[in-house]
Amino acid sequence: MMTKRRVYAFQEDPYDFVYENIRMEHRILKDQNPCVYYGAKRLQYEFPTFCCMSGKTKLAHSPIPTELHQLFTRQEQLEESFRYNIRAYNSNFSFASLGVKVDKELANMTSGVYTFWAHGTLYHNIDQLISRDGKSRYLQLYFYDGEAEISQRSSWKNVDRRIIQKLTRILASNPYVRTFKRLSDLGPLDNYRVTLNASVELDQRVYNKLTTSEVAGIWVEGNDNITAYKRSIIVYGRSNYSTEIQPHFGCYDPLSYPLFFPNGESGWHPKIPRYGVAMDEINSDNEDNDEGSTSKKGRNTVSMQEYYCYKFQIQSNDNVILMGGRLFQQFAVDTYIKIETTRLVFVGKNQTKIRADLYQGVVDCFNVGEAQPSRVGPRVVLPASFIGGPRDMRRRFLDTMALVQDDGGLIYFLQ
Repeated sequence: MMTKRRVYAFQEDPYDFVYENIRMEHRILKDQNPCVYYGAKRLQYEFPTFCCMSGKTKLAHSPIPTELHQLFTRQEQLEESFRYNIRAYNSNFSFASLGVKVDKELANMTSGVYTFWAHGTLYHNIDQLISRDGKSRYLQLYFYDGEAEISQRSSWKNVDRRIIQKLTRILASNPYVRTFKRLSDLGPLDNYRVTLNASVELDQRVYNKLTTSEVAGIWVEGNDNITAYKRSIIVYGRSNYSTEIQPHFGCYDPLSYPLFFPNGESGWHPKIPRYGVAMDEINSDNEDNDEGSTSKKGRNTVSMQEYYCYKFQIQSNDNVILMGGRLFQQFAVDTYIKIETTRLVFVGKNQTKIRADLYQGVVDCFNVGEAQPSRVGPRVVLPASFIGGPRDMRRRFLDTMALVQDDGGLIYFLQ
């Protein structure tokens, strides 16, 4: 019996050229010597000033409680469960609520690689002392004692009671925790308010552990005889509005990320001196923006970007922030938005420095085809150095087109 065979004629793929000249070997970055100032690991092509501004940024290492360090590092089932649901545990013990619009297709636990992608900005708000609907949350959970607190926290989804018990022990010495715990002895909190110190100005080059007296003052509503803080967050027993924590407040990080700042240590604030600068050399000018304090010799304080560049480095000692998994993603996105927001505030207040008046004339508006009278007049102009701004994107586009002219057409275009 004859077997029939089919012969297929394969045509050459006309788009096969896109696979030509593709590198088959891996491109591995060369090892670099660690930072000579404090031993941070450096990567190839990274500027030597990126990690610590050539020694100008120097912050003390805050000790991490042993039990918390084990939760971040041990490879047992309980610790792995903690790291998998770390955002739930941080939210459980956080003093402030998080308001953010997250891309649910990327930030989910069921499919693909988890990615925290935020749209717009993030808000950290502190609510009133008394629960509005009878369900306590965030700072209101600290008013319970012992088993009552653990039971309230354990009722949340995706949390383990054993981990809740551990974290309760770990955070017992946190000055913010101790402050709110003291309120439980005062009885009904309707007529009370708490003033949180928003400008803790400790010298972060030498670790200063906060005390309760440096964090908050408590008094009855209407009794203002006790000295209030210069800049503070006031939390009322009952209020129609929540209080937003501003990005330049030193308590922004410890109130929102207690698992990364378990000792209540202050985050970035505008009056952190650079190495070699005394505390009394820093003035109070422009303390509410990223520019901080300057002198005739130049900047003498650590900027927000410099502070977090230092915090995110791979150091010789253990940095639990980098072990935070999904919480680290949230913290990194939060930090970037925080820096960008502060820069926008600075640009809006310093339009004369970038000569914004050159772009605000009626003739300029007419030349670009603006037909709506409401849009003619003063407006905020972003400098070309602002990443993501119109002038920055236009510059990047022109650079891309110059590369196309020199090296040929594009194969992939990523936005």
